[in-house]
Amino acid sequence: MTEVANVVQSEVRLAVTALPAYEREFYLPQLIEGFAYNVSLEQDLIVVEIPVLDLTYVRFMQNATPYTISVGFNRFTKEA
Repeated sequence: MTEVANVVQSEVRLAVTALPAYEREFYLPQLIEGFAYNVSLEQDLIVVEIPVLDLTYVRFMQNATPYTISVGFNRFTKEA
């Protein structure tokens, strides 16, 4: 779960600090250790949940909310 949060945090930081016209695609795996999961950006939080195990991992991150994220392919853009 922390690995997924690390990727999300890195990608958000890149996008937030990027110059206008920034665009980047990245992929989050379908499973974490064989389990389906959910990932979201909620206010200033990165939330990773594995419902079947009743586990939730939350990490604080400022400026996370301009973006949406999901399992699979994601694209962050910053308009000019």
